[in-house]
Amino acid sequence: GLNLFDPVKNEFLPLPLPLQSLYTNIHALYADGDYLWIGTFSKGLNRFNLKTNELVTFKQSDAPNSISQNSTFSIYKDRQNTLWIGNLSGLNIYDYENNNFKQIDEFQGIYVQDIFEDTDGKIWVATFTKGLYRHDPATGAWKIFLHHPADGENTLYNKITSVFEDSQKQLWVATEGGGFYLFDRKNEEFIPVNSSKGLPNDVVYQLQEDSDGNLWLSTNSGLVKYDLQTKAFRNYTVENGLKTNQFNYQSSFKASDETLYFGSIDGFVRFNPSIFREPELTVPVVFTELFINNAPVSPKDKKSLLEQSILFTENLTLAHRKNSFRLSYAVLNYSNRNDYQILFKLDGFDKEWIQSESNNDIIYSNLKPGKYVLSLKLYNGLKDSDEETLKTLTIHIRPPFWLSRWAYLVYVGLFIAGIAGLFRFLSYRSQKIQRERMRIFGQQKERELYRSKIDFFTNVAHEIRTPLSLIKAPLDYVINTEEVSEGVKENLQIMSKNTDRLLNLTNQLLDFQKTESDAYLLNLEPRNVSELIRETLLRFTPLTKQKGLLFDIDLPAEDMYVQVDKEAFLKIISNLINNAIRYCSSFVRLKAYIDGDNEGSRFHLITDNDGEKIPDEHQHAIFKPFVQLDKEDRTVSGTGIGLALSRSLTELHKGTLNLEDSEDTVRFHLVLPVGSSTDVILEFSGETDKSSHTTILLVDDDPELLHFEEKFLSPHYNVLTARNGKEALEVLREANVNLVVCDIMMPEMDGFEFTRRVKSNIEFSHIPVILLTAKVNVESKVQGFEIGADAYIDKPFSLEVLLAQIANLLQNREKLRETFLKHPYIGANSVALTKSDEEFIRKLHAIVLENMDNSGFIVEDIAEQFNMSRASFYRKIKGVLNLTPNEYIRVERLKKAAQLLKEKTYKVNEICYMVGFNSPSYFSKCFQQQFGILPRDFEQ
Repeated sequence: GLNLFDPVKNEFLPLPLPLQSLYTNIHALYADGDYLWIGTFSKGLNRFNLKTNELVTFKQSDAPNSISQNSTFSIYKDRQNTLWIGNLSGLNIYDYENNNFKQIDEFQGIYVQDIFEDTDGKIWVATFTKGLYRHDPATGAWKIFLHHPADGENTLYNKITSVFEDSQKQLWVATEGGGFYLFDRKNEEFIPVNSSKGLPNDVVYQLQEDSDGNLWLSTNSGLVKYDLQTKAFRNYTVENGLKTNQFNYQSSFKASDETLYFGSIDGFVRFNPSIFREPELTVPVVFTELFINNAPVSPKDKKSLLEQSILFTENLTLAHRKNSFRLSYAVLNYSNRNDYQILFKLDGFDKEWIQSESNNDIIYSNLKPGKYVLSLKLYNGLKDSDEETLKTLTIHIRPPFWLSRWAYLVYVGLFIAGIAGLFRFLSYRSQKIQRERMRIFGQQKERELYRSKIDFFTNVAHEIRTPLSLIKAPLDYVINTEEVSEGVKENLQIMSKNTDRLLNLTNQLLDFQKTESDAYLLNLEPRNVSELIRETLLRFTPLTKQKGLLFDIDLPAEDMYVQVDKEAFLKIISNLINNAIRYCSSFVRLKAYIDGDNEGSRFHLITDNDGEKIPDEHQHAIFKPFVQLDKEDRTVSGTGIGLALSRSLTELHKGTLNLEDSEDTVRFHLVLPVGSSTDVILEFSGETDKSSHTTILLVDDDPELLHFEEKFLSPHYNVLTARNGKEALEVLREANVNLVVCDIMMPEMDGFEFTRRVKSNIEFSHIPVILLTAKVNVESKVQGFEIGADAYIDKPFSLEVLLAQIANLLQNREKLRETFLKHPYIGANSVALTKSDEEFIRKLHAIVLENMDNSGFIVEDIAEQFNMSRASFYRKIKGVLNLTPNEYIRVERLKKAAQLLKEKTYKVNEICYMVGFNSPSYFSKCFQQQFGILPRDFEQ
């Protein structure tokens, strides 16, 4: 029934007359101003006016706004003055103005246990078997937290008894069978605290907080105190003075004087935790048994380690192999109290105190040699200090002989001997290093002389490469395009070959620098070396005729194929032939052949001439840079590095080049591994249909070279020109350019800055850039590629190479576009070659995907989201994908349709409208044109 209690007088007062008639089973009370709301079981909800003593009862009826059920279990009024009523079959809100109730649809037929509002204004509703609900008054949304076994332990037990928030704004949820939970607001998870963590009973009814920040819980096994700092529990039962261990639902209260009230099945409990004192508990502990390496130990044994019983032993010494033990202990407790735990700690091994198991055994294994102190103490949930130590045992584990003091003395002696030996070794090595440094110093001084010569010639070579380009390029153009007589053409070809030779001579110093610094990279391919030798000899024919020399050539009838770097091979044989012609008297013989089996076959090239013999002491010197032999048999310095470069390139090919002994000739012998000689057929078509409207932008500050490039490329492409990077950017903004060929050294804006701006601008980043320059050092090339250049061509250059590079870049991009169009599952991001293009396509794909079913979606809508004009957006799409924006939208819709068809979830007609087509027949026609198959066949 209902009782009125006076805590000051500590007595029950008589009830007002109307309240005496209430049904005895009362489950909820709430004071609302002048009113007292009283919830009963099956007898409806009652409202009592404290001033007028008027009692009004609300019961379930057929009226639409009546209370949903007569059994009320929770009443709560939030900060918005909303009165929530929870009952056996739902949740209601009381309408003060109309004196009726509104039912919450989400709770029809759900047993509501408790209602609570947290500090964030969220309403929490606890249900029986249906989990925990949370309501956000700001949005009106409900969220439910239910237990799912597959989600692990951090999901809530479904039988909720109450919700509580402590002074630290931590939200706690009590359950009937799952213990209680701390709600993690950040991760939306529940952290369980249950019997596995020391809670005496998993049925928790109510939670309250005392002034020290501890939680008090009413359970089916008495009252439990939970220390939030130590995570320790202290359980109070009938043995501590309670009338019963079983408490009740919705039965707790914290008074203003910190007094806590908890209702049980046999009255209620009242106490103030701030003045509550726990009686002291002291119990003795003794050790009862000792096991060493799982064998029992007793002082009665002859070889026992114990002189007396373990009951009285305070010190224990063990050998290093007997370093595992088990100790059993007994607690001599003769009272009826069992609300304590035994903790133990092995100083020197454990960092924290360990709670003992119920079998009263302490086990340690494989302890290292040393001194340990085993301590046991009492913990009763209220006190935890070193003063409560109950028992100690000092344990010494002796070290093995190799860790004894005598052993350490031996180790020290060996260490000193080792230090002395190391000192002698370091002294010897220091002398050796000094001698090596002197040798290296001498070599460095020797190399400084020819290094200065290389620097001089390479600087000059850089300056003459551009003029040499203007000689070579027009000459090649005339040979390839102009109609001339055979005699003139033959002379032009000789001029062209010797122009190439002049270019090779200027490059030799650069190549030698590369070989010296390991920067020369070979491009090994199977080559017809017979043809390369014949072409090289043709270049020297005028010189041999002029000097009246006899040139004897011995080549096999069948062509020889060797895996070589073409340019490097031509440099080697050109230097050998040139050296033979230069120093011969009347004849030069050249012989080439291949010997050995397929795997170990070798290519041999031998040159003989009747020049003066080279003395034995100078045979190795001739392969050093800047060394020549004069006719008076004296070693002199010169500018030639031909033989040094030839040997370096030969060694890069894993071959050898030597001067061999011969009776009447000067003989050089070149040997190279043949490698894989598989025939390789290279096909390239430099012709490009100008009708394709491919536009090339040429950027160079040299007007002659710019004019010549324009003249050569105009038959193949639409050509635009600019004198520097600044002008080129203006051209890009006005015209639709497909590729840029740009010099690096230019005024106002150089090629590096121009390339960086192109690749960082979303409108131009898709345009390939070829850098064309006389800067051939590695650093310049690395810088060019780092800022986004697509290719790099050195000056002087071959027009055929430039044309091939342009065609290759354009063809590769076209292949990527074709792959994207013809394959339904390949995305547009496969076409992107820069990060800017990839980000552009990703955003574009997302926009189209979001508006996939909108048939009225137009290009202006997309351009607006990119903050681009329609013309700029059209040019960007066309440049990246070679499609108009509308064509791209249609392709993405058809690819999405292909994905949906593969899933076989929807019919063809449904997919048609899902991807933005208004006509199934038109959709089928477009799908067949795009992928070569009808949708109904693709679905199969």
